[in-house]
Amino acid sequence: MKIKEENKMKKLTALLLAAAAALALLSGCGGTSPQSPASPAPAASAPGSSDPAADPSVPPEFATMGELDQDPRVINMETSLYEDKYVYVFTLEDGGDHYYRAVADVPEGVAEEFWSLDFDDPEYDSKVSALLDPLPIVRTEYLNEQILPREELDKLVGMTGQELYDAGWSTPLYCNTETMEFKLGYGPFAYLLVMDGEAPGSPEEFDMVEDIKPLKVVSAEFSGLGNAGDL
Repeated sequence: MKIKEENKMKKLTALLLAAAAALALLSGCGGTSPQSPASPAPAASAPGSSDPAADPSVPPEFATMGELDQDPRVINMETSLYEDKYVYVFTLEDGGDHYYRAVADVPEGVAEEFWSLDFDDPEYDSKVSALLDPLPIVRTEYLNEQILPREELDKLVGMTGQELYDAGWSTPLYCNTETMEFKLGYGPFAYLLVMDGEAPGSPEEFDMVEDIKPLKVVSAEFSGLGNAGDL
């Protein structure tokens, strides 16, 4: 199965994303600009279909996680394993910027067996597939419907970081204290917010979780997928 590197926790998520987040929290904000914010996906042909009238908001149908994972059109964006759920976030080749999230119920004991696997075992991949591929998919969501529209982003202007937290926004996934850009998650997606003021001290001393609280939003733009594996 084409899953990313996982760690043994209640929630399994891609190691590269987790490591990047952990490094950011430990070292404060860096000065490297993030990727240019993407625009919400326009209407396009359904992934994997040549019919221009097809609706991309209708998720492709797969019976099991193995069927989904082995489809050559599928691009795995993120996977998360919980004790009772397995989440697979994906897009499809030639399908535009359309994102989907498939969810499977996990029988009792499967997650524990997965977390007990030895990553260095030569048969690790086959053992993972044996555990996760048979899981039947119970629902597949079209995530783009959860992208905040322009009018909702405009309403964020003037809100403080604390007010964003209170409204359900995540702690920053990234920040740049030179430009006062902060990437925060809301639902499955991330947004690039420009905050007012100046960061106290050096970038290494800036606590992006706490020091953002009194700052106010100047502008907000859609950025792309955030922690889409979170339920």
